[in-house]
Amino acid sequence: MVTRRGFVSGGICVVGLAATVLPVQAIGGETRRRIDLAGFQRTRLILIKRAACFAQAGIDVEKDFDIIREMTAEFTDVMRALQWGSNDLGIARENHARVIDALREVSTLWLPYSERAAAVAEARSMSDDDFSVLVEKERPLYETMNTAVGAIERTYGGDSVPLHPAFATNLAGRQRSLGQQIASDVCLVGIDYKGEEARSRIAESMALFGNTHTALSQGKPMLGIRGPVQPALASQYKVIETLWSKYKALAGPVAEGGAVDETLIRKVGAASDALLAASDAAVKLFPGES
Repeated sequence: MVTRRGFVSGGICVVGLAATVLPVQAIGGETRRRIDLAGFQRTRLILIKRAACFAQAGIDVEKDFDIIREMTAEFTDVMRALQWGSNDLGIARENHARVIDALREVSTLWLPYSERAAAVAEARSMSDDDFSVLVEKERPLYETMNTAVGAIERTYGGDSVPLHPAFATNLAGRQRSLGQQIASDVCLVGIDYKGEEARSRIAESMALFGNTHTALSQGKPMLGIRGPVQPALASQYKVIETLWSKYKALAGPVAEGGAVDETLIRKVGAASDALLAASDAAVKLFPGES
């Protein structure tokens, strides 16, 4: 065990989706960027929590504080862009009421969280209370951000059912966060912070990642997702499969009660970063799927 210094389900849940093959809907570049930008906000939240845990465990502490600072600033900038538009990011000001309301709910939770995260990053130190806030308050924020991404997807991609590729962009974007969630929970087990809850989440995240990867790489008609059209995307999914198999070998035993030490935390962190990069590369290929 590393000494401390000082949700989801296994399936892909879609409410009210008919079990039929759905037509592909053409969506524009701005829509894709909006969904992608909003989707990666979920990953930023988990990266902040992961960095807080890694710092608490004494893993690359200075780097961890830099990650907290960078992700906090980026989350704030992207939230501003999603609400008010950004020429640099290529999205217009939001004018749909339900998206505005969903983003406002995120902002309400984000303000106190970001103030605490920014203070930790600036001080380059973290009390036990700081740590608890950054860990415990992340999940409500994540769920609220996830709801906002869903609102954006339905508003811009199709209101009656989540159609490919808007839905697939959202799903693939969420997948980027799962590897980081697993790494965060492995760390929490390592520092003995609500370890049994963390082990349970590891198992859930692993099941969800696997199911999502199968749907995206092979297609799932009942969800309106077809298999990849581009050879480059199909090849990228094979890269993800290889990385995921290695990652499961590291994290799987933890879900089943295995011990966690500093070496394993470092290995899981490196593997989750490689998986994030590969998953992000897959999302960036989505424009060629229309």
